[in-house]
Amino acid sequence: MTAQIALVIVGCVFSALLTFAVLYLRDIKHSIIRQGNRHDELRQELADLKEALPKEYVRREDWIMSFGKIEQKIDAIWEFVHQPVKPTTRGGR
Repeated sequence: MTAQIALVIVGCVFSALLTFAVLYLRDIKHSIIRQGNRHDELRQELADLKEALPKEYVRREDWIMSFGKIEQKIDAIWEFVHQPVKPTTRGGR
């Protein structure tokens, strides 16, 4: 009789451990699936960023070169505006 009680107790303990193991493994599986989904989302965000960068981003060197050209044009306008005015004769006198 005590052997039967011991077997029942061992069976209950084994069943409880097996249940906890199954629940733990299920939790791990769901965690891995969530991480995989997050990985896919990050991969898509990175692809979107790679696509958008050439359209929206200006390299520092390109900005300096473009702004230098703009400054040259502004300087040319400044020189033109501040040239001494030559007197003109009226009526051909």
